[in-house]
Amino acid sequence: PMASPSSTSYPTWDLENDSGSAWPTWSDDVFQYAQDNQQGDQDDDEEEEPPSYSFYESFEMGDFSSYPWKLSASSPSTDSWEADQTALAYDGNYAARPGILSEEGSATNLTISLDGIQQDGSSFRGGLLTFAIHASVAMPVDALYFSINDHVLRTFDSVTGDSGGDWEEVSTLLLPGEHTLTWSYHYYGMPSDMSGVDPRRDGNSWVDAVALLPFTGDYSFPDLDTTSLLDVDDGMAPWTLVTDPNAYDGGHSYIAYSQDIVSNQGSADMSWTIVAGPDGGFVSFSAFASIYAPHDILEFSVDGLPVVAITMPSYQWEEHVVDVEAGKHVLSWRLVKNQPGLSAIVIEGVDVPGGYQGYVKVDAIKYEDHLFEEDVGYASAEVQTTPVATTSQVVSTTSSTGFWTTSETTEALVVSSSTSSAFVS
Repeated sequence: PMASPSSTSYPTWDLENDSGSAWPTWSDDVFQYAQDNQQGDQDDDEEEEPPSYSFYESFEMGDFSSYPWKLSASSPSTDSWEADQTALAYDGNYAARPGILSEEGSATNLTISLDGIQQDGSSFRGGLLTFAIHASVAMPVDALYFSINDHVLRTFDSVTGDSGGDWEEVSTLLLPGEHTLTWSYHYYGMPSDMSGVDPRRDGNSWVDAVALLPFTGDYSFPDLDTTSLLDVDDGMAPWTLVTDPNAYDGGHSYIAYSQDIVSNQGSADMSWTIVAGPDGGFVSFSAFASIYAPHDILEFSVDGLPVVAITMPSYQWEEHVVDVEAGKHVLSWRLVKNQPGLSAIVIEGVDVPGGYQGYVKVDAIKYEDHLFEEDVGYASAEVQTTPVATTSQVVSTTSSTGFWTTSETTEALVVSSSTSSAFVS
């Protein structure tokens, strides 16, 4: 809970609201903690919270019993994948590794179907698939392949990481439909001349932290937000949901105060993580501010990049709409105190307009996804045949995204990682 918002008495703005009366001073008799009014309001404001992970697998059971994993190999005698304890685990103490192969041309596979693994037992609704991989491979000896519906999307034919043996995070956007994921390790044999083989290849390869986060879809925060979607304690001071008779929509809004940031410089941060569909979408919110730069400003950022900045007092609620691209994004609202880092003496010498109170309110937060718009037409369709993406074809994230299609009828999906991205339909 935040400190009492008005130990200091602030004057009111010399403004009028929509009803023609002066804006009130935001004091304790106006703002009360929202929990004081939850009883009686909650039933009116219930809204289904977007689902969390459909599944998360870090192999901490030491086997593959948590989900319907399937193990297969090129022959009955070929060593299968195992869930082993390792100090190299990306998350926890266990990770999955391929079998140790010695026969030239042998392969071993780890496979899972996403159909029916939703927590509520429903069909897969689409979302962001992520996993971490630690590849200790080098061609022409061996390679790891990641496939969806038997189409190879990533080929790992060299040791991951600049220093060798590092973990690489891979993420893939999947549309609703049936998807079968396969991690396949192939051993081709040792060449007679090993001089060209990366010496860092020694050791096992590992896969860990396989996760599926559903698309956020169209979502509007209820007036009396009782979800845990917003992280309101992500900075040096909290944001608080309060009863607000002048809210933009309903009777509550989120508020943060500069005076609660006790140091000379800092911020009160509130964030929300979303997963946008393959066509992206837009986030909207309304803000009302009693701030004045350089004393304080409000920044709204997408993945740490500011896209909206409010530096002056508000005369009314202002709505902001920001487009977001496909993928996972962290949306952040930051009340920043003394952004330029001026000394206390200098900042105190900067005059503020009459009625300055050092707070900002945010209300009516929502996200709308283009995937869920009517008549988008994401039914399966026959597509032209072009090569499937491989490591050599992947386009750097610093350039435009590459596009590949496959010869079969399948659902669209996006492939990306910390170093590359591609789109496959």
